[in-house]
Amino acid sequence: MSVAGESITFQEEFQRFLATAYNNKGAVDLEERRRKNADRQRKRRQDEEYRETERARNAMRQRKLRMNETYRQLERMRNNQRRALRKLHCARATLSHIQVGFVVQQRLI
Repeated sequence: MSVAGESITFQEEFQRFLATAYNNKGAVDLEERRRKNADRQRKRRQDEEYRETERARNAMRQRKLRMNETYRQLERMRNNQRRALRKLHCARATLSHIQVGFVVQQRLI
């Protein structure tokens, strides 16, 4: 009877050991899952922050490019205006020359 009693005690002890090991494994697995989830969430936040930063940088680049293009257009307009004024002055000078020539020619006649 004592052998059988010890055998049952051993089985009970072994069952307790297995249950504890299983529970500990479950706790370890749970902790591991929590840690991995926290890592994933941290990585996701970092990726989102990086994407946000890249969006902001791209927006700044686009704004800068648009400003440069606007500046170039403004410069083109100014240059065209200068060119037109120069042509106008040349035309006026030519016209004055023609008028003076015409007046001189009229006096000669």
